[in-house]
Amino acid sequence: MGDGSKAKVSYFGLDNKNDDPRSQHASDSTYCPKCQTKLNYNSVYFSHLGEWNCPNCGYEHPKKTFTSFLFYPLLGTYNQYNTNATVLLAKNLGLSDEEIKNALKNFKPAFGRQEVLTIDNKRVQIFLSKIRPGSMNP
Repeated sequence: MGDGSKAKVSYFGLDNKNDDPRSQHASDSTYCPKCQTKLNYNSVYFSHLGEWNCPNCGYEHPKKTFTSFLFYPLLGTYNQYNTNATVLLAKNLGLSDEEIKNALKNFKPAFGRQEVLTIDNKRVQIFLSKIRPGSMNP
């Protein structure tokens, strides 16, 4: 979206590379947004997200402005992406690292999304799972 924009553009991502350069079966798109050629991946972080380039037109993954923060409120690679997007926006709006860290530490997930409960003196963490309609037989 920022390619060719006259506005200030910032990119986020991760810096903890997966050594497997193959995109996963759940990839949303593995084709160049400019010429629709299949992309080459140097590394994959999650699904189609990673370091890529187009062998046809030379378009490549934008250089990242921001890749990590001191604290992540939820587990998982995709949640690190979400946190990094939020932190980059907060930084661009002028919030300090301390303000951002405090906000993240006070973050409470929505019901069922890595929510931590105590049941019978045991810590239970709930992970949301969705089933595609018609994918299970009754």
